[in-house]
Formats: sequence, C-alpha cells, structure tokens
Amino acid sequence: MITKILLIGCGDVAIRLADQLGDDYACHGLRRHTDKLPPTIRPIAWDLDQHEGLAERIGGFDVVVITLVPGSRDEAGYRRTYVENLRAILAALEASPRKPRQVIFVSSTSVYGQSQGEWIDEGSTTEPVNFRGKLILAGEEILRRSTLPHCVVRFSGIYGPGRERLLGQVAQGKRSPRANEFSNRIHSEDCAGFLAHIIRRTLAGQDTAATYLASDCEPVPLAVVEDWLAERMQVQLPAVTAQSAGGKRCRNHALLESGYEFRYPTFREGYKDMLENSGITGRS
Repeated sequence: MITKILLIGCGDVAIRLADQLGDDYACHGLRRHTDKLPPTIRPIAWDLDQHEGLAERIGGFDVVVITLVPGSRDEAGYRRTYVENLRAILAALEASPRKPRQVIFVSSTSVYGQSQGEWIDEGSTTEPVNFRGKLILAGEEILRRSTLPHCVVRFSGIYGPGRERLLGQVAQGKRSPRANEFSNRIHSEDCAGFLAHIIRRTLAGQDTAATYLASDCEPVPLAVVEDWLAERMQVQLPAVTAQSAGGKRCRNHALLESGYEFRYPTFREGYKDMLENSGITGRS
C-alpha cells in the first residue's frame, strides 16, 4: 500500500516536502484555501479554527506533518494556533482507530531566549523572551504530553525563493539594525529535505530523536551575510557599529548525526542560487 502523508497547514515548506517525497507517497494537504496547491498534493479544505468534525478529516494517515501559521501575528493569534488548534489536532489524531506512526511538529528556535552569542543545541534551556516563542513552546509541550509518537523540529530563520527580504534590503544599500547579531538560517529546500529524511527514517524503522535543532552549518553575524551579498551585488553598505555580537549560535550536530546531507550547508550556497534566479540586482 502507498504511504499516506498528511500535511497540516501545507504552506511553502510542506509543498516542497511533497515534491521531495515524490510519487512513492500520497501527500494530502489540509489548509483553509487549497486552490494554490500543486496537483501532486490531494487537497483537504478545512479551517483549523473549526474543531468539530476534524477527526473525520485527519484520521488514517501514516505520518502527519504539522506546519502551522497563526491567523494573526498578535498573542491571541498565536495562542489560538499553537495551543487551542494544536490541542484539537492532537486529540483528533489520538481518537483515530489508526494512529500515525509519527507526528512531526515544525517549531522554531524562537523557543530559546539566549542572546549573548551562546552556542545552543537540543539540550539547551528553553526560556523564550516573547509571546511567540512562549506559545510555540507551549505547543511543543502539548505534543510531548500526548500519546502519539512524535518529533519536534526547531527551524532557525528560513530563507529561499519567495523569502527575499534580505536580498532586497542589501540591493537598496541598507544594512539591518541587527547586523552585528549572530544569524542562524536554513534554506527552505533543506527544511523540506530534512523533514523528508525524518519521514524516510521513521518508515524504515530507524530511530529519530524527539527534538532536532535544524539550522545550517555556519552561524555568522548578519553583517557577514550582508557584506557577502553586497560584494556580489556591487553595492556599498554603511559601516557596522562596533559592538559585541549578540544573538545565539545554533549547533546542528544531532541533525548531521542522523545522516542528513545539506543541499545548502551555508548561506553562501543558498544565496548564490537565489542571486542567480531572483533577478534582484544592486541599486544603480
């Protein structure tokens, strides 16, 4: 029988995941509006704010990947999405006669509060400093208290096609006010690639960790990324104000030890492709 994958939320990363999994898997995408889903994903139109009847829509899948986006960016929106809606999703999955072999929840490195350049990994203290991180962490804890086999993947800053804000900013000769802080990032193709890697390991009966910190192999101050881009765009950026680097640095040792191989191991490979394909050039 073909493996059935349910992609709850089914945005950009989930669509890329379905593409990487290919024809050996039957991918179903559950989201409010399904008109923009590719034909490779079988649509399930559903508003996750509607909890009644959800169990009938999401039962019977081998693997469930949850990639949520809050309906609004305020605290109420995050609470509704990462606490109330996630709790309803998990209750519906637990009630299913055929439970999934794995539930993968896409989280964020915003659950960490470190800000003095510390190195962090899966075992580091999670003390988020804003409501976004706190409510995403609350969602993780709801999942961990469930009876479902699960894996939490904490992505750092996602970039890639359609996420070109930094390219546009540098092209205009502007530098970020946080240029001296460490920047952790992962290309959207590697987000999808790592999720596919976890799914394949699960279905092959191989172990996966309960939590992965998913970031590329070279955290650097954002100014380093900006300068690298500016040189290739042939634009001049303002000087960086001299101060100690803040932020945090993400270790991806557990991800690498799982056997995953990056398509874009550092920002250089990822942004090189983006520069070649985006059409963005420096200001004249």
